[in-house]
Amino acid sequence: MIASASQKIPVCIEKVDSNGLLPMKAAERVFAAAKFFRIFLQKELPLHLSELPEAEPLKGLKHKAPALPSRRSSSAGLPLP
Repeated sequence: MIASASQKIPVCIEKVDSNGLLPMKAAERVFAAAKFFRIFLQKELPLHLSELPEAEPLKGLKHKAPALPSRRSSSAGLPLP
């Protein structure tokens, strides 16, 4: 959908993960229905929109990140096509 839309209109389009907008810790409970989550989100989201993430959150980290696997594999340990 994003690729199709970007070919039809002359603007920059970016996908945004909603976890980037509302911190996961903001909701202290599980919502039984999407309706209840939307009500919560409409009330809570404005409080978090002014909080910008750090540009380089791992900068200055003392521990090295683990090396990425050299080959892709499934959770069963089998190589992926």
